[in-house]
Amino acid sequence: MLVLQFANGGNLRDYLSNSFNDLKWEDKFRMAKEIAQALLYLHNKDIIHRDLHSKNILVHEGKMLLADFGLARYINDDPTISDNIIGGMPAYIEPQCFKNPSYIRNKKSDIYSFGVILWELSSGKQPFQSFTSIEAIAIHVFQGHREKPVDDTPIQYAELYMQCWDDNPEKRPEMKAVLDKLNQMISKPVNFNRSDTTIISMDSFDRAISTQNIKFIDYNQFKRNEYKIGSVHKYTWQRTELTTVVFKRFDIDPKLDENVIQEFVYELKSLQRLSFHQNINHFYGITKDADNGCYMTVQQFANGESLREYLKNNFENLNWDDKLLIAKDIAQGLVFLHHNNKIHKNLHSRNVLIHEGRAVLTDLDWKRPLVAETSVSDTQTDRQPAFTDPQFFRNYTYKWHREKPVEGTQSQYVKLYEQCWDDDPDKRPEMRIVLDKLNHLNQFYATSLSIKNENPLNRLLEEAIAEQHLNFHNYNEFSGFENIDSKDLGSAYKTAWRNRGIKVTLKCFKNNNGDLDKQIIQLKNLQKINFHPNIIEFYGVTKDPNGNYYMSLS
Repeated sequence: MLVLQFANGGNLRDYLSNSFNDLKWEDKFRMAKEIAQALLYLHNKDIIHRDLHSKNILVHEGKMLLADFGLARYINDDPTISDNIIGGMPAYIEPQCFKNPSYIRNKKSDIYSFGVILWELSSGKQPFQSFTSIEAIAIHVFQGHREKPVDDTPIQYAELYMQCWDDNPEKRPEMKAVLDKLNQMISKPVNFNRSDTTIISMDSFDRAISTQNIKFIDYNQFKRNEYKIGSVHKYTWQRTELTTVVFKRFDIDPKLDENVIQEFVYELKSLQRLSFHQNINHFYGITKDADNGCYMTVQQFANGESLREYLKNNFENLNWDDKLLIAKDIAQGLVFLHHNNKIHKNLHSRNVLIHEGRAVLTDLDWKRPLVAETSVSDTQTDRQPAFTDPQFFRNYTYKWHREKPVEGTQSQYVKLYEQCWDDDPDKRPEMRIVLDKLNHLNQFYATSLSIKNENPLNRLLEEAIAEQHLNFHNYNEFSGFENIDSKDLGSAYKTAWRNRGIKVTLKCFKNNNGDLDKQIIQLKNLQKINFHPNIIEFYGVTKDPNGNYYMSLS
């Protein structure tokens, strides 16, 4: 057994939970300094802690003590030990560990963790405490997100922890420099007032908005509705035939220079340009709250609900034609974004809304350098790991499981979504190809739905088409029908196939009392035969407006 010092104050996380309201900034500075002194001592000995978080810092008689050196090692130790194993505290782990499974942690890794602890000292809360899983936190950190400064945090202190948790390890300060800055805060008055720089940034933002032609809408044009869904308040835009909208607030970071603000405004302009697509939630412009001066985006209100809620409430009433139309709507929105070199980056069923029976994409992950966008609705910011590319979790020892196909799902639909979620990104199809395949399936279901259950032969043909055992061609591709009176062919027509520039024969199927399954098997086998000069070529099947199927022959 190890014999260790007993700490009578518990760990730092519990201590902050119980005593935070009694702490002054002088206390927080002192606590930060004591932790920094311990880390500097380790780093001077070329020892890296590698597992620094608030549960590994103990409080004894008000003094901070580093503990739990289970992952600590000397810099010259075997670098392969443990670095591929990420523990259960991803909020304190630098993003390099999530980006590269072979990344070797170093002193700057401890600096990153210390930055998170500095934020925790300022807030009294554990980082990302609203998140429901460690996987979601890992994704959030990987994507560059950090906790936001707490109100009344000294500017110098916030700047220090932001430097410590910088995404680039080379930009993080050495531990000696961190301790020096903490000593300066203790010995000199700190600045809690941000008003001057905030005014400068607001002025810069106003100028950028006007030069980039972002639509600004007077706040007085909106009237708040009494009715709301959950915590989302609707507003009526009174000068546009009573359009219903919702607001999302964003805060301006006073430390940003004018170039960064211009970049942000350019993103708003891009969003304004891209949003007017039938499958993307509309961004109308920005407004400014007359009471508190906060800027807010003005966005379309979806009169349905999220796709997740829509499926929960309506799934039993949806047929495959409905489901394919929803999938097609989403795909069309993504194709449009990708065509304009835009990536959504946060696509899941809560970010797809149903508006007037149409699926629309929302919450595009446009760059937000002005701190965080916050919703008037207090919506969850947690990413959805079930919808996230497994490459984000490469360095975890997870098995790459997927959901199993639901009974009754057409095999071609299953094949499509399995291609989309392939573990290898290079094997996933382009969005345009996905949309083409959905169009093919949708076209088939749309033309067959009305008589699907009326004709056994039609039903078998439709199943074979959906599974792509038989090629299906649109009836409108054929013209100039000439009846062929032939005992061998039965009811048949000679016609021009415009897309191919050739003459073909369309032979009508007969729904006789023979073995229908055998007929379908024969057609499937015929479809597999490659062209041969001595065999009549079978191109596939088509269907006329009356629901009659024909085989297409040379």
